[in-house]
Amino acid sequence: MPKIYKYRKFGDEDHLSLLTDREIFLADPDCFHDPNDCAVDIRLGSSPSNEFLQSLKETLRKAHPSVPKTEIDDRIQDLIEEDRLIDGTVFRNQVAGSVGVCSFACNPNTPQMWRKYAQSHTGFCVQFDFDRLNEWCQAKSSPGEGRGYFLSRVEYPSTPPVLSASELSSAQVFEKAVTTKRRKYRWEDEYRMVSNDVVHEARQVPEEAIDSVAVGLGASRSDLEKTIEIVDHYARKIQVLKASRANDIVRFREVGVF
Repeated sequence: MPKIYKYRKFGDEDHLSLLTDREIFLADPDCFHDPNDCAVDIRLGSSPSNEFLQSLKETLRKAHPSVPKTEIDDRIQDLIEEDRLIDGTVFRNQVAGSVGVCSFACNPNTPQMWRKYAQSHTGFCVQFDFDRLNEWCQAKSSPGEGRGYFLSRVEYPSTPPVLSASELSSAQVFEKAVTTKRRKYRWEDEYRMVSNDVVHEARQVPEEAIDSVAVGLGASRSDLEKTIEIVDHYARKIQVLKASRANDIVRFREVGVF
């Protein structure tokens, strides 16, 4: 079964809650460090969906409350007739405050990830079973009520894409936009869980979605013991691994199965 990973810090209680309470946090994209994240240029084309246009109008009205609605409608019509692009920052404003995003990695042994997201190898990395996590996403979704979760791999194109609101459905434009990042971040090799039901809140994932916990190369003995103690209370067996270095190669050895 495919696996995905989450790098965390021991010194942060919110991070540690991934172990203690199996909580993941779905952040508002407005809090992302990269201002170009979720900021994909969009071409309306000749026949964008009514759903997309309505969402765009609402976003522009919130961003420019003093501008009359008729003027905003006219501006959008001009974009269509002149075949002009909608700047990516407009779409970022559209998704900000309306979706939650939780990032995962595809590789448990990327030095840059350990440095940036696990406090310079002193944190931990949780391995998730992708299929179990995806099943949880589907169970939490209610398409009839407009609520949904999905897991998708992030793409890192060499040139920023331009999405067509005429050729893609509103849902496809949305998914593509929130799972596209600049090329320079491809080392993150990221998967994203996205929800339009939860924004900047934590949610508890099922125990069967977690397979193992790897403790970083520089983690203390007490943090390793803390990890073992936490997973010992799980109803199912969770593998605990500890990083070690030999000949400049970092490997993970099992320290216990509980």
